[in-house]
Parts: sequence; structure tokens; C-alpha cells
Amino acid sequence: MQIFMEYKVHDDYVVDYERLMPHIKEAMKQFNVRNYRAYKAFDQPNLFVEMFEVTNQQEYEYVKSSRRDENEPVFGKLAPLITKPLANMNCWAFIEQMENN
Repeated sequence: MQIFMEYKVHDDYVVDYERLMPHIKEAMKQFNVRNYRAYKAFDQPNLFVEMFEVTNQQEYEYVKSSRRDENEPVFGKLAPLITKPLANMNCWAFIEQMENN
């Protein structure tokens, strides 16, 4: 299951965001996610996407709720930096589409 988390950072907080990201990347290890990557949009200022894989829906729901929790010690620090409430951060799960034979 491929997960995408997308958010926009306030102009004034991009440097703070860049300082926070190594801590977020480290904290993501507690979830045993695979292939974690973070991207900055090429054509949309201050738009960021994190991509990673989880094994099942239960893991997805757990990661999503943890990442949206303002009281979580690391992930909650993202709340004041982004343009929408942390609880509403975009988070999508996709499963690979198999070809019909």
C-alpha cells in the first residue's frame, strides 16, 4: 500500500520545516514504513509530499492518526508550520492496480 501525505508550509516557516524534517524522518522509523521519501514540489511553492509504503490498512490508519496528532511529540511540531490544521493534512492510500490478463 503506497501512502502519500501532502501539505503546504507557510512562507515564513520553510526554514523551520527543513530543520524539523530530519526528526520526522527518524520518527517514521517507529512505524516500520518502507521506502520513505520526502519531496518538494517543483512548480508549487512550499508544497511538500511524503511517500512511503505500509503493509495493510491497519498500519495506514495508525500512521495517519499519529501524523495528524498535534500532541504527538515530533509530528505535532508540524502543526504551526502548515497552512491547514494538522488534523486535516492530506493523506491518501493507494494499492497497486494489477493488469487484467
